[in-house]
Amino acid sequence: MWINRVSAFFARYKGLPILSGIGLIVLGLAAQFVPLGPLGWVADTHILLYLGAGVGLLGVLLADALG
Repeated sequence: MWINRVSAFFARYKGLPILSGIGLIVLGLAAQFVPLGPLGWVADTHILLYLGAGVGLLGVLLADALG
């Protein structure tokens, strides 16, 4: 079943969601200083900041639940 494979993957790499959340936050910070043209709404809405914070928080909760 796919849920067993996903939980085994995250049990092995517990820090991956946390690191990807940090990466999204840094990418959102970089988007503030780079002109994105038609994708300027990404920097205006701070979507990468909120997405990175959510992924990081879920990563902490998942790592704690998987032990």
